[in-house]
Amino acid sequence: MSKSTEESSENSKTQKKKKKKEGNWVTDDPAGKAVHVSAAGAQTAGKIGGDGLATIGQAAPVLQVAAVAYDAYQIGRNVEKDKKRGTSRNTVKKVTTTVATYGGGFGGALAGAAIGTAIFPGVGTLVGGIVGGVSGGIGFGFGSGKAAEAIMDKAEYNTYQAVCTTCQRPFLCRKYQTEDERNCEDCQEEKD
Repeated sequence: MSKSTEESSENSKTQKKKKKKEGNWVTDDPAGKAVHVSAAGAQTAGKIGGDGLATIGQAAPVLQVAAVAYDAYQIGRNVEKDKKRGTSRNTVKKVTTTVATYGGGFGGALAGAAIGTAIFPGVGTLVGGIVGGVSGGIGFGFGSGKAAEAIMDKAEYNTYQAVCTTCQRPFLCRKYQTEDERNCEDCQEEKD
């Protein structure tokens, strides 16, 4: 092989490598870090991301309205229950957990979207946001319910010490949970 043929062949290999490195890189990172995506992967991600985002964009307002309506219904039921029993604890707990659930879901969605974007921009953002939002909402809702119970028990909110009329033992009457304030839980279960 002549020198010019070798140089031409070498130049062609360099051009191919350069093309591979230049094409199919995705980045939103100011530091310049990028993820290599094949052409088929980019097309699939674009289709899923575009169609998926459009579907979610249409469904999200409807689902949000349904969730808020359901939470308002539950708060209303707790208000009724508390009104009958002369308490407010059920309502306070429901409002607290509802606010924590929405806040945790929002924060989780932001964190999940950021992590998803770092891993795979576009589809990763979508998936991370959904997973983070659901996880944050469930975690904060559950955790806030437990925390609210512990704090309200410690403050003796809508509870008091009583003596059971059946067994004569002292017990913590949870006024917000029962209509029978004269009997302990054990004696109430025996009657049922």
